[in-house]
Amino acid sequence: MSGHSKWSSIKHKKGAADAKRGKLFSKLSRAIIVAAKEGGPDPAGNLALQNAIEKARSYSMPKDNIERAIARGAVRTRMRRLSRRSCTKATARAASP
Repeated sequence: MSGHSKWSSIKHKKGAADAKRGKLFSKLSRAIIVAAKEGGPDPAGNLALQNAIEKARSYSMPKDNIERAIARGAVRTRMRRLSRRSCTKATARAASP
C-alpha cells in the first residue's frame, strides 16, 4: 500500500509550497536590503523601501523578516559610510607632511 498515506501527500504538497514561499521571501528581502542600503532605513524618506515593504506585506511576509532585512541594509549603509570616512581621513593624513 505504498503511496496511500494521506499525511505523505500533504507533506509533499506542503514542502513544495514552503519552498516556493521561501524563494519569494528571499527575493523580497533582497529588494528591501538593497532599498535600505541605497536610500537609508527610514521608509518615510525612502520611496523604494516603502514600495518594497508594501510588496512584501502584500505577499504576507512576516513583520520580523521585513525588519531584519531593513536592519541588514542599514548596517551595510553605516559600514560603507564609516569606511569612506576612514579612507578619507587616512588619505588626508598621508597627504599632509
